[in-house]
Amino acid sequence: MIILIPTILAGIFAAASIGAAVSNDAKSARRIGLGAAASVTIIAALGFFLMASSALTETVRWMPVGMLAIAPCVGGVVALMAIGLAPLTSHRKTTFVRILLLFAFAEASLGVVHPLAMVLLWIASSFVAWSEYREVCKARSWHRVFAFYHVVSFGFFSAGATLLWMGNSAHIAIAMVLLGIGIREGILPFHSWFPKFVEHVPMGIVVAFIGPQLGVYAQLELLSPQSIGSYGHTIAAFGAGTAVFTAILGVVQTDARRAVAYLILSQTGLIAFGLESHSAVGLTGAILNWQVLAVATAGFAMALAALGARRDHLQLWKAHGDFSQTPRLGSAFLILGFASVGFPLTLGFVAEDLLVQGTVGEFPVLGLSLVVATATNGITVLRAFFYLFTGSKKKVSTPDLGRRESVLLAGAVTLLIIFGLIPHPLVRFEAPSLADSPAQVMGHHGEVRGNAN
Repeated sequence: MIILIPTILAGIFAAASIGAAVSNDAKSARRIGLGAAASVTIIAALGFFLMASSALTETVRWMPVGMLAIAPCVGGVVALMAIGLAPLTSHRKTTFVRILLLFAFAEASLGVVHPLAMVLLWIASSFVAWSEYREVCKARSWHRVFAFYHVVSFGFFSAGATLLWMGNSAHIAIAMVLLGIGIREGILPFHSWFPKFVEHVPMGIVVAFIGPQLGVYAQLELLSPQSIGSYGHTIAAFGAGTAVFTAILGVVQTDARRAVAYLILSQTGLIAFGLESHSAVGLTGAILNWQVLAVATAGFAMALAALGARRDHLQLWKAHGDFSQTPRLGSAFLILGFASVGFPLTLGFVAEDLLVQGTVGEFPVLGLSLVVATATNGITVLRAFFYLFTGSKKKVSTPDLGRRESVLLAGAVTLLIIFGLIPHPLVRFEAPSLADSPAQVMGHHGEVRGNAN
């Protein structure tokens, strides 16, 4: 079965990638991609609000339901930032083509329910990201490390998903799916491919590949909390360990992009931890945190890319910024960074609060580790801000955000603050019941996934 709107959105991105491929240059490709992302965002937002206020969804499955209904719109917002904020100094025409393809795969994954279709989208997105990695790092072998991890990840995931599709719900099939997801998401100890990827690949590709987090959706799609069973506490422990350990690594980094990489890993660990909660509140917090992480870290990472296009030194060992020259860029960087780690008055705070409330009773020790990880990540954001935007009065002028960049970053900040103050439209849907099958949990057609149980 295919869900209508995500499939249409995927088609828009795919068509835009073809248009970008035949365009004259990178600037034209970016313009085409920006138009496609804006169209996707508008269509997805209209679909979300119509679904939220209409009984049409009782008879027509045209959007994901529950809290996942906002996911197609989030994909459009993330695409707007990944494309619209991508500097032409580091993003070629082919880079924009691949960014659009990655978002096409991400939206398509929300529109399919067949495990084998998810497997194909999984490997396609990894291949596109690896292709860009190989081209920008020809003289080095880091792309081979990326390829190794993702081939192994694909192998485990595809084998497990195939067994589930065939009706084999044995522990080995579930373990294979979880292991494949863990490698792709960078959960400890499978994280070593991630920092180098963020450090050297154009940031638009990083955001397009990491932001949608296909692994999180795959777990929600293929596995019910009941089917995970005894694996739940183990996964929660690895998620919490990833959150704390990578947060500590991030706070001591001297390279800004590596610090961002570890911050993203830490927040991903929080999501992995929350997905194992037997509390509806905790699961709601994990899903909401997934969406917040996509938007906030996309803006945060692309603001860093915009700064990198303006000056070369993005090292966190000496304060060499000048906030007076780039007040809009510095403010957006700080606010989006804080939103990524759950700062009050932002939607990230709502997500983190739900996550902690829903897990601390079930995992008291691990639940408290989330507080430690969040506080440490906040230090990383503040430390990066002070090193990059304060401490120096340079003679060479650094231009602030242009009109397009200002509109995109201001839009992201506004969304995170407004929904942080008024979160009800995003969290009013009933949280999934742990007794439900995966088909009932996510609101899709159940004939395929029903076999997984």
